[in-house]
Amino acid sequence: MKLKVVQKSATVAWSPIQEQRELLVAGTVSGSIDTDFDTSSSIELFSLGNLSLVDDPPIQLGSAPAQERFSKVAWSKPFTSTTGEFYSLGVVAGGHGNGAVSFWNPSTLLDQASSDGAHLNSPSKLSSSGDMSKSTEGPSALIRTEKHHTKAVHSVAFNPFQNSLLATCSNSELLIWDLQKLSKPIPVLRGEHITSIAWNCMVQRILAVANADGNITIWDLKAQKSIFNLPDESAEYKYRCRALAWHPNEATILATASENDKCPVIQIWDLRQKMSPLLRTLSGHTKGIWSLSWCPHDPNWLLSCSKDNKIFCWNLSTGKIAEEIRMGCN
Repeated sequence: MKLKVVQKSATVAWSPIQEQRELLVAGTVSGSIDTDFDTSSSIELFSLGNLSLVDDPPIQLGSAPAQERFSKVAWSKPFTSTTGEFYSLGVVAGGHGNGAVSFWNPSTLLDQASSDGAHLNSPSKLSSSGDMSKSTEGPSALIRTEKHHTKAVHSVAFNPFQNSLLATCSNSELLIWDLQKLSKPIPVLRGEHITSIAWNCMVQRILAVANADGNITIWDLKAQKSIFNLPDESAEYKYRCRALAWHPNEATILATASENDKCPVIQIWDLRQKMSPLLRTLSGHTKGIWSLSWCPHDPNWLLSCSKDNKIFCWNLSTGKIAEEIRMGCN
């Protein structure tokens, strides 16, 4: 049953704050073309209201223009920077095709909803050195923009334990940022075609990293080394993992999904089984899989979406599709 609709080609992130769980941030997604061939980009904050009421439409609370379209956005929990700045609604991070990462204050977007004559915030400008010069025309939702990746940034993820810790990856590197200290990011990996990253839900220092060659590496950031490698079990075809999702309660269980149209499968792994870690393979999509989401409240349920324009809800206790949603377009 369709509850809410926002007509926008966007990459989105839900508010991680329980009291504002109806809030959704949406950034104009890169690589999309609208019917009017509009090439502008923006980041918008929506309230979806009462999620159980179909006749309660989404409301746009605020919007700000962006210099580049977004490949991915992520939303952190609240934290205080070392300069004393308290981000009561956290920070939104966005990855861009030019290698930049932008940081936005959702509180500023929310303030637009309560101010008369709210206007779009003027975007800050990025210098060739990566420094950011802010516009002085009114309060800006854009905190800063930095460019430390050499290629397009296609994955951003906040640590579930340390709210200011952010991981970003491009085709050639993985960087770790500490937004609390406003310091430069630390390179963890370079020279590898990284396709996806995911923080462990139970152990703060553990990060899963997927490469285009089909290998998934488990990194211990405290030890600064790889501690486990998952093999490509897809046999004839390259797995090309595009999505990763950790079990919400079991630290050693990981779900991975392939974007390869020739083997669009989900694989469930248990890292405790070193000799044979693959627990189960889920088949049902007819084209490559783009995203996974593991239910944080009931680990029996896993969502997947694919290039076949279908969203599946998997019952992991049976390994079967419990529900299917068909979309008219990507």
